[in-house]
Amino acid sequence: MKQLILVLGLCLLAAACVCGCTGGTAETTVAVPEPPLPGGNITIINGGDSEMVLDWDAITAMPAFEGYGYGVSTVGIKYGPL
Repeated sequence: MKQLILVLGLCLLAAACVCGCTGGTAETTVAVPEPPLPGGNITIINGGDSEMVLDWDAITAMPAFEGYGYGVSTVGIKYGPL
């Protein structure tokens, strides 16, 4: 009886090892849905004298810039994300 339990235990251990090692190597891709485009326009008013309306195409056509995302007070203290 002890030999039967030992053999069954070894079989289960071998099966667990084989199942973990024989998985497929195919890459799976997950389809990520595109977020909806924002609707409407942005209106920029320059001191009350002039007004510019930008739609989504005009905004995405602008060049991209990278920089720091914080503001600096008059005494040099940084506010916002660093």
